[in-house]
Amino acid sequence: MDSKPKHQTRTRIAQGCYLGPADVLIVARLGSTKTGTLREARFYIKSTKDASGVPYSRRNNSEPLKIHLQLQEGLKDARREAPAVDSLAAAIDRYLAARPKVAKTRGNEEAHACLPPWKTTELARLPVADVRRKAIRKQLEAWLEAGGKDGDPLAPTTVNRRKHFLAKVLAIELDKPDDPDDAILPTANIPACKPRPEEERGMPLPIVALILAAMPDRGRAENGKRAAVSLTKVRLSVEAWTGLTHKSLVRLERKRIDWKLGRIFYPARKKGKGAKGIWADLLPPGLEALQQFDALNLWHMPFSRSSAYKTFTRAVVTARARLEADSKKDGPESEAAELLALFDRYVPEKCRPYDLRHSFLTEVYRHDPVAASEIAQHQDPKTTRRYTRAAVSDRVEAAIDKMRAHWFPETVKPTAVVRKFSVVPKQA
Repeated sequence: MDSKPKHQTRTRIAQGCYLGPADVLIVARLGSTKTGTLREARFYIKSTKDASGVPYSRRNNSEPLKIHLQLQEGLKDARREAPAVDSLAAAIDRYLAARPKVAKTRGNEEAHACLPPWKTTELARLPVADVRRKAIRKQLEAWLEAGGKDGDPLAPTTVNRRKHFLAKVLAIELDKPDDPDDAILPTANIPACKPRPEEERGMPLPIVALILAAMPDRGRAENGKRAAVSLTKVRLSVEAWTGLTHKSLVRLERKRIDWKLGRIFYPARKKGKGAKGIWADLLPPGLEALQQFDALNLWHMPFSRSSAYKTFTRAVVTARARLEADSKKDGPESEAAELLALFDRYVPEKCRPYDLRHSFLTEVYRHDPVAASEIAQHQDPKTTRRYTRAAVSDRVEAAIDKMRAHWFPETVKPTAVVRKFSVVPKQA
């Protein structure tokens, strides 16, 4: 076998990239020989020309340099997976290993959810003794700005819980296990993140009906054939008319539906402080959606959140476009124009399928706040109020209407909210 010449005898065309007579050698290193952490990876390109046929040179080395950077990132990832014994990442691993998840219980679940994100930060490689308050605070602020999926801001409560569990890890590592809030810890004196202003996410039921009607009745095409029924639409319809969450819908059992009396049993929830299950009556469209759900045998069948999100957001855009077209055709005084005004007022900028639950609970809250808390299975009524902020403003309007009727019976309210609606059939 012909041996490859060493890279010292080759021409260096970029950092870690050496041009030989028959190929290009790319070397990536991480660390140094002094610390004993030298890592090396090699990549051969069996040509002295790039994809465009241009010979590699000091002026034309973008492709080898790109590969060099990719290899270096791979080495960094490998190092993160095998952290130093005294690093923060290793301390988190030890903490979680001593507190494993227990099947079918809520034990240690929150720790396993809140601590792993710290291992992806710059703090993970630092020794525990070198973790500083300023760096922790900077990371918490970064999560608040863009720490969620798709770069969305992370909820303040989630950020606070991550800091809380980090404090527990640091307390054990710094020999302060009985007092994780001790002033000596770097997490001490970092103020808790304040909750964001409440946002109205409850849409009026006429708008919900229009959005559901805008969804395609048939499923996506697979193997050249399109499904006769859209499973996503059926599932979202159930969520819209029952207020069930994604997980609750997956856990729902057929025996929990009283088809004769038109009732549903809301399964017990583990989230937060937990809640017991309850029986409640179904609205007609809710019963109809569950009948379709049953006919398709979707019980205990998981489904994609991203697929539901794409279907829902497309339907939101389609529903608004139809309202806008109808309002232009029928005039500014038409029902379509009033619905369009409702749409622009109540539909959030970043609307998501979970807002169907918000909308259902908001409508229940308008009639009975206690009932809304029970259906939502919230231990704290304040949580329900955050979910149903739109209903709170409507209750204020209703109170003013009563005062107007009592003290100024001769006046008429200038504007009116559209309340009448029906489940809109799919337009051809």
